[in-house]
Amino acid sequence: MQKKQLIVPYHSQFLEVEDHFWNIRSCGGTCVKMCLDYFGAQSPNILAIMNEAFTNGGYDINNGFVHDYAVVHFKKMGLESHRSEKMESVDAIVEAIDVDNPVMVSITKRTLEQKKFHLILVVGYEKDNDGKVKTIIYHEPESTSPERGAYRVCDVDTFMDNWRGMAVFVSQSV
Repeated sequence: MQKKQLIVPYHSQFLEVEDHFWNIRSCGGTCVKMCLDYFGAQSPNILAIMNEAFTNGGYDINNGFVHDYAVVHFKKMGLESHRSEKMESVDAIVEAIDVDNPVMVSITKRTLEQKKFHLILVVGYEKDNDGKVKTIIYHEPESTSPERGAYRVCDVDTFMDNWRGMAVFVSQSV
């Protein structure tokens, strides 16, 4: 069994964003803050990230946090970043984790009859003895408890069933 888990600071949109309009909509800003803090970049609070995103076209009221905006924001903060879509395996995510880079991923959340988009931060994985990815380790920005939100573990099949095949990669500038 092989496990790789990055030590990424955890933040919660529900615990840290007091503005009632934004606290339910801040998963993207929370993931951005976790990445910025991990890389040691000076990061404002989550609400400031969300307000800046909204002002600059980085938040779409119908679809949420805009992935291209996250890429631009990371680059503005001195980091490298790119986004990918239509991904069909976790290979690129695992490769990013292997070189110590967390990855923002877009998943689908279901609440009764509604299907919503949500961003989480992948911070690790576990492989079985055959080298096959068994679990994904992630930070859930919507948790009301850091103990329940940080380093959650999901089997790879459940991850694949809910992942939209979209990811924002971020790393230190070369």
